[in-house]
This record gives sequence, structure tokens and C-alpha cells, in this order.
Amino acid sequence: MKKRFIFFSMLTMLLFSVYSCKDGDEELVPTSISNLRSETREGVVMLKWDIPADSNYFFLEVSYDDPRIARKVKKLASIYTDSRWCYKKYAVIKI
Repeated sequence: MKKRFIFFSMLTMLLFSVYSCKDGDEELVPTSISNLRSETREGVVMLKWDIPADSNYFFLEVSYDDPRIARKVKKLASIYTDSRWCYKKYAVIKI
């Protein structure tokens, strides 16, 4: 019984590995944003940008270094956020 279980487990792993790698898999190229503007307000930095005409744009990743926790923070801004995103003023924003 144990040998049968091991055999079927290995067969399942083999099938998953064969079907997971297809020749037609292509990586999506990220869309560039344009007309990036920033406004400083009390305690935050607001980023504004123009939404690209590309219909594949749904999210924008914004990353910055947070000195309080001493590591890089990543946030997603959706196309539905009206092209604005606020961050605390002490953050160094890198796009």
C-alpha cells in the first residue's frame, strides 16, 4: 500500500512538472506610466500620473524605502484609484 502511494505521488508530481512548463509561455511586459507628478502635503506625498491607453494596465507597483522599519515596501495602486496614491512624507519613493 505504501509503495502504491509513493508511486502515485511521484506520477502526480511528474504530470504537474510536464504541464507547468509550456513553450508558449511569455512574460508580460510592464506598461510605462507618463506624466508623473508629485505633491507634498502635510504628512504625505501624493503621486499623480496619466493612465496609459494600454488596456492591459490594471495595477501599478510603487516601492519605497521605509527608514522606520529599514526595508523596502511595495504597494499596489489600482487603475480604479483615480491615478492618486498617498505615502508618508518621510518615505523615499522609487518608481
